[in-house]
Amino acid sequence: MDSAASTNQFDWQNIVAEITKYGCLDVSSKISWSSDLNTVIAGGFYDIYMGMLAGYNGSVAVKYTYSNNQGLRSVINEVRIASRLQHLNVIPFLGFVLTKPREQDDVRRLPSVGLVSPWVEYSLHQWIKSKENVNRCQLAVQVAEVVIHLHDAGVIHGDIRSSGQKSIMVSSKGMIQITGFGSSVLEQDTPDETVFQFAPRWAAPERFYRKDGWPTQKSDIWSLGMVILELFSNEVPYQGMSELRTIAFIGDGKIPERPNNLISIKPGFKQILWGLLLSCWQRVPKDRPSANVVRDILSIINREGTIHEPNQPTHTVIEHTLPLPTIIERLVEHGCSDVTQQLTKLHETSEWSGRMSDVYQTRLLDGTRVAVKCLREFKNSENQSDKVLKASSRHTAHELYTWSMSTHPNILELIGLAVVRDRLAMVAPWVEYGSLLAFIGTNPTADRCNLCMQVADGLAYMHNLGIAHGDIKGDNVVVSKDGIAKITDFGCATLKREFPVAFTVTDSLNYSVRWAAPELFLDDGATNFETDVYALGMVGELSTVMYWSNDWTIADNISRDFKSSDSLDLTNVRQEAITGSVPHKDRADMAVIHAVLVRKLQPARPLKQIPLNGKGDELWGLLERCWNYEPKSRPKASDVRDSLKTITQADLATS
Repeated sequence: MDSAASTNQFDWQNIVAEITKYGCLDVSSKISWSSDLNTVIAGGFYDIYMGMLAGYNGSVAVKYTYSNNQGLRSVINEVRIASRLQHLNVIPFLGFVLTKPREQDDVRRLPSVGLVSPWVEYSLHQWIKSKENVNRCQLAVQVAEVVIHLHDAGVIHGDIRSSGQKSIMVSSKGMIQITGFGSSVLEQDTPDETVFQFAPRWAAPERFYRKDGWPTQKSDIWSLGMVILELFSNEVPYQGMSELRTIAFIGDGKIPERPNNLISIKPGFKQILWGLLLSCWQRVPKDRPSANVVRDILSIINREGTIHEPNQPTHTVIEHTLPLPTIIERLVEHGCSDVTQQLTKLHETSEWSGRMSDVYQTRLLDGTRVAVKCLREFKNSENQSDKVLKASSRHTAHELYTWSMSTHPNILELIGLAVVRDRLAMVAPWVEYGSLLAFIGTNPTADRCNLCMQVADGLAYMHNLGIAHGDIKGDNVVVSKDGIAKITDFGCATLKREFPVAFTVTDSLNYSVRWAAPELFLDDGATNFETDVYALGMVGELSTVMYWSNDWTIADNISRDFKSSDSLDLTNVRQEAITGSVPHKDRADMAVIHAVLVRKLQPARPLKQIPLNGKGDELWGLLERCWNYEPKSRPKASDVRDSLKTITQADLATS
């Protein structure tokens, strides 16, 4: 392991130096303690206390590790590992507390080093036991997504489990949060004599019976399978067995028995789920699947094989006739934060205006710069104005709820709702670069293949969640100051499964004609996962071509030849990136519809930018699959993401 984690002797100065080396700062002077000292969670090498951190909104957890050699090595290792992981599903460290031993009657007498992080109330085990309305399959998908992120970052967790305050937690919004990196390693670490702490019920057999017990990605997969089992059985692995009996049971080559019932899974999909778990528990580690495979199979089950648990509570319904205070109350009950009182004065004029909304810039009381999005105020008769205002509030409420459910590094964070000038508004971080196309314009050397992969990753997450975006295009993707693409604008999003909140439908979708897939011009024109993928293809092709093209006439030629769906949207977004203007800029809307729907046109391949070589053919084939006129023949967003991970700009530059 890292030399910091294998040092044999510690003193205060060395501890501080090692921890701060990884960007974790001393916040001892900023901590105040909860008066309820019973709010303590005891562990084998640590205790967790609740406290408050000056400048942080909310309670914090202070995880104190005892002053022994192994415990202090674990602290430094946790900080070392967490410093590599910046992800919304990874609990961050806010700093550390250095405290010398106290008096005998003080409950904090033994600990010496405390790591400070946001307080998360529930372990995954507690969450599924205490909540009736739980989408177990979506939680499983989230856990698999986090494991993918860890493994992609070269991190092996080593102690994935769903009980206790050690590993997998759940936020108040139902978002998976992972922590407990004291037993984690990096792929690049050299195995040594480190003694690891792990929970036997979730641990792979090689952790017990090999000399070093060194964790691997494949041992993480075994543990992931155990977590999934608990989610669908409501019981910890090897329920009813003692720890020693469990270890002996595993040593005999045995695995958990198949539960009599796998909760919330349709009969035809139960065998698929059990087969997935058996593959995770293969005795030979190399025979276990990757986290990506686990995630993809769970996603299919989530979309097609889940049923609702009996005795679920009735949906909260938000109707267009409800008064604004009631709408706000119901949104807050389901996880949206009301930040009205935290806003300073808005600028008089909007920074940006869309078809139906205006975006204003302001700051929160703590100085954070934010964007406030309001549906535009319509001038009309008094009675009509009241109806329009209520419809506007319902539409905004739908967008707020859908947005609040979508928490991912490649989706712009929703800070909360606010009432602005008597209208319901959405508050999000201010993004300096603005849209994807604006970012590309000011950063011509940006990695467009990677940006498109990020958009696909965010969209795949939404689809796994059961949400179709409905309006994927360049203007609806923003780029953060650190170059991360983030999907935004959920005004056309639709919920494709049952959620705790339902909305009455009184208005039509206003997707962009020039980005729309052909089937959106037919029948009911409903957006779905397939139309999203069509649009995604447009975003990817145009962004990639723009990088290599200084010949803007190529873009003009491409802009005259298009074909189909949300994947069509993606191609159109790519055309935006090339031309700097909207797709089909010289055509009226009806001409666009005719070209796409009747003539079934799609872009011509720009050979200078997507050459006739292996990777060029691979990329072009991917785009053509996204533009397939038959929606069911298009790839999943996750397939697009995985394919884009294997293609670089250097590949496309090679002739």
